Amino acid sequence: MNRLIFHDPIPAKLQPTLVIMIAPPAIGFIAHTELTEALDPMARILFNATLFFAGIVATQLPRLLRVPFSMAFWALSFPVAAFTLACFRYAALSSVQAFNWLGAGGLLLLIVVVATLAVKTVAGLAGGTICVPE
Repeated sequence: MNRLIFHDPIPAKLQPTLVIMIAPPAIGFIAHTELTEALDPMARILFNATLFFAGIVATQLPRLLRVPFSMAFWALSFPVAAFTLACFRYAALSSVQAFNWLGAGGLLLLIVVVATLAVKTVAGLAGGTICVPE
């Protein structure tokens, strides 16, 4: 966050790695709730941080979609999966069905992301546009 606010922007081809900000609070939430089996204040802070970072990333999607494909786009898969699991876990512990729907949307997004990444990676390898020296 410090670099985003106070320093020069990261190079365009590394922009997709910003999505990684979603993963730490999501995984922290999952781990915390697995240990405590409760939605205590710490769990809620971690889950809300997950939603906050997902919102930040969502505002950056138009810019991310304009960046040419590179292997850095694979950084999208893990945070989307972590977000999805956190939503399902929150729904299970809170009985708030809206988070089941959010988790289902995340799962659909994850399927689309991984399929798209696989297709673009194979196409990039075949076309010689990725995994080449700079």
